[in-house]
Amino acid sequence: LLKQRQISVAIRFRGGATTTLTLPRPLLPYESRVTQPDVIRLIDQLAVLVVEATLLMAPYVSSHLGQGADVFASAEICYSLGAVLAGVAINRVFRNTHAVKAIIILMVVTVAGLYLCTFTKSTIYFYLFSIVIGITNAGTRILRVTYLFNHIPNDVIGRASSVYNVLNILLR
Repeated sequence: LLKQRQISVAIRFRGGATTTLTLPRPLLPYESRVTQPDVIRLIDQLAVLVVEATLLMAPYVSSHLGQGADVFASAEICYSLGAVLAGVAINRVFRNTHAVKAIIILMVVTVAGLYLCTFTKSTIYFYLFSIVIGITNAGTRILRVTYLFNHIPNDVIGRASSVYNVLNILLR
């Protein structure tokens, strides 16, 4: 038995006949649970997008919409309602969709909402966008945590969560 990039097994049968079997090495446990780098990059971009959008909301309301603090405060309430709605319904809505695909869908919806808000000065669209961003932000977090709990064994979930949180803070 030789363990290198492949596993080679030399077998000798009674009577002297021999054969060699070569198999690829099985993946290590952590290698079988690795998410593709492209997906991680998309999720990181969504996190940055949400943080930037949150920081730019007040200047957007005052400069672009020409409105006051009441519109900003109402948008925060709409955001909260969207987050609550996500907590109640996001797993039901995406129950037949893979978590990674669902997160990508939420990211596309967020970008579409940002695009719409860029080219309109409607307060109603801004309120709707606030609900959507609440759903997509909270929904992404819920789907991510659910995905991690379903794919990381219980004995390492604490360490995996710590590593993920450190990376999240460093990327911000």
